[in-house]
Amino acid sequence: MKLIIRADDFGITDSVTWGIMRGLKEGIITSTGVMTNMPSSEVACQQAKKHPEYCFGQDINIATGKSVAEKEFLPTMVDENGYFRRSPIIRKMIKEGIEPFPYEEVKTEIKAQVNKFIKCVGRKPAYLNGHAFRSPNFSQALKDVASEYDIICMDEVVEKYDLENKGFLSSGRFQQGWYHMPFESLTQLHTDAESFFIEHVNELLGRDISYVICHPGYIDQDLMECSSLNLVRMRDLQLCLSPKVKQLLDDKGIELISITEFCEFYDKNQ
Repeated sequence: MKLIIRADDFGITDSVTWGIMRGLKEGIITSTGVMTNMPSSEVACQQAKKHPEYCFGQDINIATGKSVAEKEFLPTMVDENGYFRRSPIIRKMIKEGIEPFPYEEVKTEIKAQVNKFIKCVGRKPAYLNGHAFRSPNFSQALKDVASEYDIICMDEVVEKYDLENKGFLSSGRFQQGWYHMPFESLTQLHTDAESFFIEHVNELLGRDISYVICHPGYIDQDLMECSSLNLVRMRDLQLCLSPKVKQLLDDKGIELISITEFCEFYDKNQ
């Protein structure tokens, strides 16, 4: 069987960027999504440009940091300094049935982030993924921009390939015993992603394709300030670099593939 390991948030901070790069080069990560609106995006884009052999998609981020589009075009999405509302506020609005984003505003920001990727990296991202949450307008704008630019949209991949019924294992299932809510520091610190993966690897077998999302990285002060998902990232990186896990995948005959390779594989076998 084949397995996709997607690492999110490439570029959220320097520490995460370098951790994921190590996971791509030495570990089991097969795909990662670049954030182009964060201060570390320059380093992330440089690495994506330098390493076309890896699958670099894009994590569209409208919940952390500053917008890429000028704040004048996003009057309801950013504050007077151009910063987005933080994700807990956005999730609360969605839970209460309030749409946080006007469609045209959020589409403008998505296009600005994609255009920055193309300008900095010199090619289109392999896929688009929404960071942290979904709302009706955000989801629709994400799909529309992906279609306009002829880029894979992860939401549509899940739907198009009916991945849930073909062994799609996302953070909502396979990682139920791996990530514990709420993400308190001590809980994250004591997470053992490596052991969980080893103990539950048989859940990945018996399927053509399985898919695991993780958030590996090193930790720095910038990460602690911008994300509540912080300490657990070193545990995810431990998993991605684990010799035990790599040997286990080899013993089980599990082939690692990227999101791009998955789409190509699926299309060829239909």
